[in-house]
Amino acid sequence: MRFFAMVSTICLCMLASIFTVSSVNAAEKEDAPAFFFRDKAGKEHKLSDYEGKKVVVVDFWATWCGPCKRALPGFKSLADEFKGKDVEFIAMNVGEPTQNVLNYLNAVGLSKLNVRFDPRSTAWKIFDIKGIPHCVVIDVDGKIVLRTHPASKDDIRKAVNAELSRNSDK
Repeated sequence: MRFFAMVSTICLCMLASIFTVSSVNAAEKEDAPAFFFRDKAGKEHKLSDYEGKKVVVVDFWATWCGPCKRALPGFKSLADEFKGKDVEFIAMNVGEPTQNVLNYLNAVGLSKLNVRFDPRSTAWKIFDIKGIPHCVVIDVDGKIVLRTHPASKDDIRKAVNAELSRNSDK
């Protein structure tokens, strides 16, 4: 069963060759789905933990995905750029064993990346992700303001800045 899930995921990634960036206006914002994920220590967290507090940027990725591996350093640099602001960058690994992912991140010098784990690829399904890397920006109210595949650093930066600006005006 695990092999089938991995093959299916790889096929979806390969089939998702359409570049999509969709930002939404305030009237069209959809609620971010509720889901649980784990940190490096195995502690369970939920997306709603950030609601009312921070803008959340979730990058869905896997170690077997070449475009994901190329995008991770850029995701880390964006996280560093916004450090100290009300935004949380989460590198959400989908469907891989924790230790394998941590070994990979250590090997490529990204051990400080805020990585979280979705071992059953639940978030992948409920966010209706067709391919990775796929990035979702969620505002402080828990609404999706941007979906981008592949993850676009400029689009993410623009969406985060807009949300931080909107929140400072409140």
